[in-house]
Amino acid sequence: MTATEYCLFCQQPVPATPDNRVGDDFSASGARPTPHAHPECGPQTQPNTALRRN
Repeated sequence: MTATEYCLFCQQPVPATPDNRVGDDFSASGARPTPHAHPECGPQTQPNTALRRN
């Protein structure tokens, strides 16, 4: 049985599998949980408008 974590981005339940792991955070003591996210969720990036010229 796979443990359930909460998505880092949408806060909905997500299976805690290696495919859903975000980043390479490692805590030897286990005190810092490993963040997980749905594959379709992710950081919301903003377009870089500073480089646009009209």
